[in-house]
Amino acid sequence: MQIGGKYRDVARRCQLLASELVDRVLTPVLPWVCVRCGDAGAGIELCPACLDALPWLDESLSRLSGPGVSGRAALAYRPPVDGMVTALKYHRQRVYGRLLGELLAIRLQELPLQDRLPDCLLPVPLHRRRLRTRGYNQAALIARVVGYELRLPVVTHCLSRVRHADSQTGLGRGGRLQNLAGTFVAHNPVAGAHVAIVDDVITTGATLRDCTRALLAAGAESVTCWVAARALLYSTGVQALNGSKV
Repeated sequence: MQIGGKYRDVARRCQLLASELVDRVLTPVLPWVCVRCGDAGAGIELCPACLDALPWLDESLSRLSGPGVSGRAALAYRPPVDGMVTALKYHRQRVYGRLLGELLAIRLQELPLQDRLPDCLLPVPLHRRRLRTRGYNQAALIARVVGYELRLPVVTHCLSRVRHADSQTGLGRGGRLQNLAGTFVAHNPVAGAHVAIVDDVITTGATLRDCTRALLAAGAESVTCWVAARALLYSTGVQALNGSKV
């Protein structure tokens, strides 16, 4: 089934009804609590003070505009955001998947998005070996929350990681590009669709660039990237995105 059209409209209507029901039933029973200080949350797992203290990116830094990658990021990858990502990916603290998704959705709703909303969200996939080890895909957890907040369907069968790559941690730009080359394959349902790739962190842009290339090759009309956190500097001290040094 192609993405878009009646499928997209029905998915959005169902998601709207489901989200309203969940909010109405669960909020009085399970009040929000800040994961940073324990105070009452402001509709998410952060209190107003901790929410305001996060390293939010301004409009210019939030824009991802390196070669082969375009889109938005919400936060700078520095404390406490880096700790949230680490806890999510390596310590099975899934609460941070929900929180990072909420924060990304907040930023996307605040920013003047130039393009229309995408037809669907595609989380960056894990290889089945890593998915088996971790037990969940952190990008999918984030994407589901963003989809819930923006009333967009999340599709997990259109993009596959067909080659197991070593961890990107500690690799520079060249190593990341070589590590990921040919890692992702997209499938025909994306043909003619405007899609948004969702991930937890962008550093050099290698992962999102390879995903974008695969989706466009499969016929996607356009691809944008939505990321919870952006590493403004990587290990060599060079700005990670914007400009020729990506």
